[in-house]
Amino acid sequence: MMPPLIAAVCAVILVAAGIVGWNAYSGAKLAEAKEACAAAADTVRNNANEYNALLNGDAADAAAVKAEQVEDSKTVESLGKELKAMAPEYEGCVAEDAQGLDAATVKLNEQADWYGTHEKSLSKAVRAVAESKAAKRLDDAKTNLTAKLDEASKLLADSNGKVADNATRDALSNAIDAANGLKDGNDPAKIDGARKTVEDAINGVNASVQAKTDADAQAAAAAAQAQAQAQSAYNGGSSYSGGAYRRTEGSTSGSNTYRGTTSGGSGPAAASAPKPNLNGSYGCGNSCTGKDDGYYHH
Repeated sequence: MMPPLIAAVCAVILVAAGIVGWNAYSGAKLAEAKEACAAAADTVRNNANEYNALLNGDAADAAAVKAEQVEDSKTVESLGKELKAMAPEYEGCVAEDAQGLDAATVKLNEQADWYGTHEKSLSKAVRAVAESKAAKRLDDAKTNLTAKLDEASKLLADSNGKVADNATRDALSNAIDAANGLKDGNDPAKIDGARKTVEDAINGVNASVQAKTDADAQAAAAAAQAQAQAQSAYNGGSSYSGGAYRRTEGSTSGSNTYRGTTSGGSGPAAASAPKPNLNGSYGCGNSCTGKDDGYYHH
C-alpha cells in the first residue's frame, strides 16, 4: 500500500495530466472548428461574388428588356421574380469557442448553397430572356423583309415602261433575288441588311418613275403650248364681227374691209354707202356694175 504522501502526489499528477490533455483536446477542437468555419466563409464569399457579378452585369441588362421585346413575355416575369430574391446576410466566423464556430460553419454552408442555387436559377432566367429577345428579333426581321419583298415585287411589275432609267428596275430585281436567298436564314443582321438593300432599290425605282412622270408632264405642256401657238397663228385671217368685215394684218386672204351695216337705211348717206363685195375675195373696183338683183357684177 502506497504511503499517503505518494498517493497524494500521484493524484495531483493525474489531475494535471488530465487538465493538460483536456486543454490539448479543446485546443485541437477549436483549431479544427476555426479552420472549418474559415473554409465555409471562403466558399460563401466566392459564391456571393459570382452571384453579384451576374446580378449587376447580365441580369441588369436583361432586366431592362420589356415584355414587348421578347417572344415569350413569361421569361421577363420569371426574371423579375429572381431579381426580387433576398440574399442572406453574411456574418462570418465571429464565435470564440468551437461550439459557436461549428454553428457558424453550418450557417455559412447554408448561405453558400443559397448563392450557388440562385446563381444558377438567375443565370437560367437571364438566358431565357436573351433567347426570347433574339427569337423575336429574328421573327421581326423575317416579317419585315417579307413585307418589303411583297412591296418590291409589286413595284417591279407596275413600273415596267414607267421609269426614266431602267437600270433602277434591274437593281431592284437583283435585290429581290438576293433577299429571297436570305429570308429563311437565322441571322437577323443579314436579313435586316437585305431588307435595307431592297428598300434602297425601291426608292431608286420610285425616284425614276417620278423623273419620267415629270419629264412626260413637261413634254405634254410643251406640246400643248406649241399647239396653242399654231392655232393662234391660224386664226390670224379674215374675221367678221358686228356686221363689219376686217382685214387682219398678216393675212394672205386680202379681204376688203367693209364698215357699216348690211340692213336697211335711207337717205343720201344710205344710198351712197359702199356695198359689201360678195363676189369673191378681191373687189372689182370701178368695173363693177349694179343689176336689179342687188349685186355688183364685172
